[in-house]
Parts: sequence; structure tokens; C-alpha cells
Amino acid sequence: MIAAYDAQFASPEPKTEGTPSGTPAQDAGSGEGEAKPEGEPEEKKPEGEPEKKEGEETPAPTTLADLVDSGDFFAGLGGETVPENLTAALVAAGLKAEQVPAINERLKQLLKAEQTLQVQSLHKLAGGEAEFNALNAWAQKALTQEQRDFYNGELAGPNAADVIELLKTKAARGADPKLVQGNGGVQPSVQGYRSQAEMQRDMRDPRYQADPAFRADVRNKLKYATY
Repeated sequence: MIAAYDAQFASPEPKTEGTPSGTPAQDAGSGEGEAKPEGEPEEKKPEGEPEKKEGEETPAPTTLADLVDSGDFFAGLGGETVPENLTAALVAAGLKAEQVPAINERLKQLLKAEQTLQVQSLHKLAGGEAEFNALNAWAQKALTQEQRDFYNGELAGPNAADVIELLKTKAARGADPKLVQGNGGVQPSVQGYRSQAEMQRDMRDPRYQADPAFRADVRNKLKYATY
């Protein structure tokens, strides 16, 4: 580091007047430029310092808006500790550093209360806590990890009631659901969903929330899903 500092900031040695004729003033190897004084150390960049291109600007610090857009704001709050980048952004927005842990603790309590209400709601939809636990035990054995992850995500959203009904149907029948006609023949009344992608597409359709008829069609297809 000292050698690099000296090479960069030390004043150049004054030229000696009256250089004898015939003394080479250019590098003998290339024929261009002045020859460096023999023994002068080359300028070096400090280790670990990235090379900065000409005209390149130093990136701006992460703002609170950036963290909200990326989702890191919501992911960072409510945990055991607040990430340093989120704390820095909150302080830059006007909070005091000592206020951040208190805010985070309050959010943890609110999230816990919300989770309790959500579980109670799922118990009610399933017919009670025992019924929900039995359905969950069945799902652990009968469904793949990918299916469980999908249903867990749906149970945390607005489609929880329909998903509970689908799981109860699948658990009770244990096979592709069909309706038995009066003449003894078997004929599906509704074309059920054949994949999670089909079901998810309809549940994400704006009509699912706005159109009662469309929502009823989705529920019928859920009852006779074959995947």
C-alpha cells in the first residue's frame, strides 16, 4: 500500500539540464513514450478494490421503495431480527435505529394473531379441529411434496374454502370421483380438473371473484378433479 501511495502521489523528480546528445529519450523496446526511471515501482491497485470503468457511477444505496418493490421489506419484518439493509433504509426514511426493533416486535405479535385466526378459520371450514388434523394427516401420506406445497399456498389465500372441499372429496373417495346414474351406469356429470395448472388458472381468473356463476363452475370442477 505504501509503495502504491508513493508511486501515485510523490512529486516527479526534476529533469537534469543539459542531457548529453545521444542519450535515448524514448523506450528502446517500443520506440514510443518516455522511459521510466530505472527502479521506479509500478502503480498498483489496492487488493480487493474493484476496477472502476471510466464514467461509471457508484451505485446509490438501497432505498425503502426499492425494498418494497423487491418484496424484501415485507420478508424482512416480523422475523427474529431486521436485516441490516432494511434497518438502514428505515433510518434513512426518518426512523431512529432504536425504534426499529420495537416496531418489528409489534409486527411479530400482529402476525402471530393473524396466523391464529387463519388456523381457526381452516378448522371451521374443515368441520372442526379434529377433522382438519385428520385431513392434514391424510395429505401428508397421499400427496406429493409438490402438491402439499401448492395446497398450503392456496389455503393461505382467498381460495381456502374451495381447496378444503377438494381435499375432503379426494380423501373421502380415494379415487377419481364419478356419479352413479339411476340405471347403474357410471357417467361423469362434470369434467373435473385434470391438473393443478388448470385449477390454478381458473382460480386466478378475475371472474372467480366477480362472477358467482363462474365460481360455481369452478367448485363443481373441483369436486370431480382427477389429478
